[in-house]
Order: sequence, then C-alpha cells, then structure tokens
Amino acid sequence: GTNIDGLLDVLLLVADMEKEKIVANPERRALGTVIESHVDSGSGPVATVLVQSGTLRVGDTLSVHDTLFGRVRAMRNWLGTDIQEATPSTPAKIIGWKMAPTIGDIMEVPSPDTALKRIKSTDSSHRATEEIAAMKHKQTSGESTDAHEEKHYLNLVIRCDVLGSLEAILGMLDKLHHDQVGVKIVQKGLGNITDVDISTAEATGSMVIGFNVHPTTSAEALARDTKVEIRSYQVIYKLFEDIVAMLQKMLPSETVVTELGTFGVLKNFRKLDHGWIVGGRVKKGVIIPGAKVRLSREGEYIGEGKVDTLQLGRAELKKATEGQEIGLDYRGKIKPEDGDVFEIYKEEIIL
Repeated sequence: GTNIDGLLDVLLLVADMEKEKIVANPERRALGTVIESHVDSGSGPVATVLVQSGTLRVGDTLSVHDTLFGRVRAMRNWLGTDIQEATPSTPAKIIGWKMAPTIGDIMEVPSPDTALKRIKSTDSSHRATEEIAAMKHKQTSGESTDAHEEKHYLNLVIRCDVLGSLEAILGMLDKLHHDQVGVKIVQKGLGNITDVDISTAEATGSMVIGFNVHPTTSAEALARDTKVEIRSYQVIYKLFEDIVAMLQKMLPSETVVTELGTFGVLKNFRKLDHGWIVGGRVKKGVIIPGAKVRLSREGEYIGEGKVDTLQLGRAELKKATEGQEIGLDYRGKIKPEDGDVFEIYKEEIIL
C-alpha cells in the first residue's frame, strides 16, 4: 500500500495533460488484451478481452500471435448481458474461440484473415490450447536435455480448469532445478481428467495431477485398474509443496555415521536367544539403547551388533556415560569375551 496516493496523483496528472494523445480510436479494427481464459463445459473455450482500441463486433475474426483463433459468435458484458459490440475500455466475454488464448495475449481483428496461421485442435485434449500455454514455458523443469544421464524424473500429466492456473503451475515448476532430480511434464491440458490422460500416465509411468478438475467416471475406473495415481488440488502452493516433497524422496539417501563412545567388556554373564548379557565399563563417550556396535578383539573387527537395553543394578538406563559400570543386552552373532571392546555408533539416513 506504499505510495498508492502518489501513484494515483501521477496517473491523473498524466491523463489530464495527455488527454488529447491517449484517446482510443473506436473506428479501427479491434485490439485488446486477454484478461481471463478457460474452457467451459457447455460453451467450449471462453476468454474475456479488455478492448483497448477499435470496436469488436459479433462475427469478427479473432487472431493471436498471427494465428487464427476463431470468430466471435457471441459477447457478454460484465453483467452477463449479450452485447453486439464492445468499444474501447469495454471488457467482453467472447464465445467462439477455437482454442483458449493465454492470459496476457494481445487479441486482434486481422485484415485480411487469409494469411493467418491455423492450428488444428482436438475436442478431447485441446492440444492447440496446450501449444499456446507452452509458448511462455518453452522448457519446464526436467525437460532440458542436460548431460545428467543419472538424473531421476517425476513424470506428470497435468489437467487444470483454466489456462491461468496451468500457466501458474508451469511457471512454478520452471523454478525447480536440481542436478539429481527433476520434473517432466508428459502431457498438459484443460478440462476434466479423461481416459486418454490415464492411458498416457500408465504408458509413461506418470502421476496425474488435477487442479480444480475431476476425473470422469470411466477415467477413475481405468486409474484403479491400471494403478495410476490421481491427485487433486485446489491450492497451487499445496500442489507445489507435494511435488517438492516427492522429489526429495527420490533423492539418493545418504547415511551419516556418528561415533558415540566405547565400552570395555569385563564379563559375559549369559546367553540369550538373540545375543548375550555382558557387563563392563563405558570407556569413552556415551551409550544409548538402539545404538549399533562394532565388536573388536585385540584391535581387529570380528563382528557387528546392536545395543538392546542398558541396566545399572535393577534400573534400566536411557543413557550410560563415561566411567559407569553397567550391564548391556547385546544383539549379535559373535560371542563377546572378556577384554573385547564395543565401538558404539548410530546411523542416520538423510534424504
């Protein structure tokens, strides 16, 4: 909220001083900016355009990036009322697109329209929509052909309700960079999750991500049969956090060994089913239940095991420190003898 009043003052001042130069021409061919875009189940691709110059009329040809995007079949104003034309500064919801444009795209009524490029679209997958969505995201995380052959990828099939959400998700995934793991977008599109998405996910080992969309009944059944995982989200940041967590699980694990202390065996008391009860003294550091043991005899390692429990008299200990004489429940295959040394350590797996 800082300096908003000052910004408004400058805008009003510029508008007042330059009012003769910044007036739009309503007589020219229409030009405007796409401010909202989605695929409606009944009307197909729908986009709201803010007309900035010229007048847009029902029947006009629509172009974006010198590509034919359709023809205006109907227009509605912000109240939902049908209108026949939209003059400068008018936001108009347009029906008649062959594919949904990208938010921020510049729409123009071309002249002539014969030179426009044409993109083939399919009703089921809106592949043309996907192509346009990808224009701003040429290379999502994991799609780069880098030299890391051992890099592991999380394959995703993404379906969203509107193009703005798809762009936001792709934009966030663009920011994921790691030498060992990455995200690969196998397929993306708008509308509910279909059988085609499930089949693609099965063939590529992908997970299906849905944002504000649902699988069709047949797609849900097919996913159960093929064991394809479908995850649905309503919050983009939750989706992003889950993907990061999945990538972390894919990272090769690293085992960190921490040396805790040493224990000198003074007496082997008795045999147990899983090992022995031994008595001795903590020579250095600490010993805790659950820690691992390297058994050494006369300076050579002869076996490994685990500390089950610690006991001082009749009391069970949670930790034994240097100098204490204790009893120790040792799990292992090699019988400890008087004079043996236990090297006590713990292992942690860091993902």
